Amino acid sequence: MTIQALEILRESMNPRLSLHEKKIRFCGRHPWMRKTASSEPVSRNIPRSSESAASPYLEKDHGDDALLQNVREKGYAAGLRIAVDAVDEILNYCQRQQFSPNRDAVRKVPFSLESDDPSLRVLSLMNPHENNEIVKSLSVDKTILSVVEGYFKSSPVLHSSQIWVTLPTAGKPEHHDYGFHYDIDAYEMLKVFFYLTEVDTESGPHVLIEATHREGTAYKFFNRRLSDEQAADRYGDRVKSMMGRKGEGFFEDTFAYHKGQYPKRARVILQLEYVVG
Repeated sequence: MTIQALEILRESMNPRLSLHEKKIRFCGRHPWMRKTASSEPVSRNIPRSSESAASPYLEKDHGDDALLQNVREKGYAAGLRIAVDAVDEILNYCQRQQFSPNRDAVRKVPFSLESDDPSLRVLSLMNPHENNEIVKSLSVDKTILSVVEGYFKSSPVLHSSQIWVTLPTAGKPEHHDYGFHYDIDAYEMLKVFFYLTEVDTESGPHVLIEATHREGTAYKFFNRRLSDEQAADRYGDRVKSMMGRKGEGFFEDTFAYHKGQYPKRARVILQLEYVVG
């Protein structure tokens, strides 16, 4: 049995996962199965785009239709931007919050862009839209909801918002946090990312593989994770590094292969996640 098949078998036998979660993790590996399974009803927790207003904090370089077309064809669409003063307000808000280190929901540490702990790779803050007005406004922005609804062709749910701080550490760059993978946390997902710090080659840019969100091959079904060498050999120049100025953002269907590059300087990013099913 291959390593990839063993991963699927382990997930199917994991006692910490519910039957529903196991179904998502299996069906989420193939576009046709995802579409079929995502017909399960869900309760809305956000307004329809026709009922929402444009956020005063969001700027965009393209119309809604152009953004939607890019997501459909490429798996991502750049051209969003938060005003710099609003980014600074979000960062000031972060200074007053306690973050979870290394995805540990129990432990809490202060927000920081530096750490003396060599094991500390990432800090996360869950659901800032619940108590930060700027993030809340962005999460129900008319353009964002219009693109999400058009992409899903159904009513989405705001699954979560998160702020991530990726730290430079003495840890190994090949840790799985920095490897190519695709997400199977829901049947259908569309995420919106905003850089809250400037991101260049030194500060851990988000990297994605264009148009792999539509791939329904056996190779992708069994290979949820890829090495850099596998990605380069199979996809070549479709591997895209998303550099950006402070405040710049983009949509992404994270069923496309993606990763965070290992950072030499800290990176802060805001994530909004919309799902169906």
